[in-house]
Amino acid sequence: MYPTRAIDPIKEAHIISKVKELRLLLTSDYKKSGNFALAEVNIATIKEKEFFAHSSIDELSPSLSERVPNISIQPTNPVFKATDAPNKEGVWYPRDSDTEYKILNQIASELKEKTETIGTIKLFTELDTCLSCNRVIAEFTAKYKNITVEVIHNNGNRIK
Repeated sequence: MYPTRAIDPIKEAHIISKVKELRLLLTSDYKKSGNFALAEVNIATIKEKEFFAHSSIDELSPSLSERVPNISIQPTNPVFKATDAPNKEGVWYPRDSDTEYKILNQIASELKEKTETIGTIKLFTELDTCLSCNRVIAEFTAKYKNITVEVIHNNGNRIK
């Protein structure tokens, strides 16, 4: 398991505020469902400093492309592959819609083979990571050894 920790609601209140703000931009179906993730990225070669994803948004509809054009979606050619992992009921399914998977693949597609790149990623996810995402995070940190990834979660609670 890749190490994670619960968010500090006082020290990291800005993350909670940003997630609330981004969730409000979504269409009503997505505002109250699914897992939401936000990554704060400090990597000199990457222009964007924030990446975000929703577990139920794999591609952009016309409405979503107007509301959240920068949301990370399911990659067509992922650098890191998702695997099957169980949900909380114990049902196994492919985890290629997971937020961590989408965000880290988008960052990796921008980094390409610049494996010596230095930086940090603070990856917040409402739900703690599953086995598949743990593997993707471990593969990302193995490939980009000089990028520190810190994963924080909200104990499975949706931010409202």
